[in-house]
Amino acid sequence: MFDSETKARYIAIADLALKRGDTWSKEFDKERDGYLFYPYFLKRMNEEWKHDETQITAKDYDIVINNTYDFYKGDSWDWLKTVRVWLKLPSVGW
Repeated sequence: MFDSETKARYIAIADLALKRGDTWSKEFDKERDGYLFYPYFLKRMNEEWKHDETQITAKDYDIVINNTYDFYKGDSWDWLKTVRVWLKLPSVGW
């Protein structure tokens, strides 16, 4: 679906949004920042974005929202496989 570099970029976007989204929502002021939170949120994402030189767009964030489960699914299964090896459990089933 996505190459590893693109997947890593989208995971980094999701991590930043999760890490800072609550704080930004509390800092948001409709009078100062405009009526809609979404443009403010993207502006703040790009202010703190350090992963690459490419701006985060609404399309990027929509891809993150619509594919978050798929991005993280492989990571959680890899963790489960590691636990199985550590506990000396069979690779298939328990």
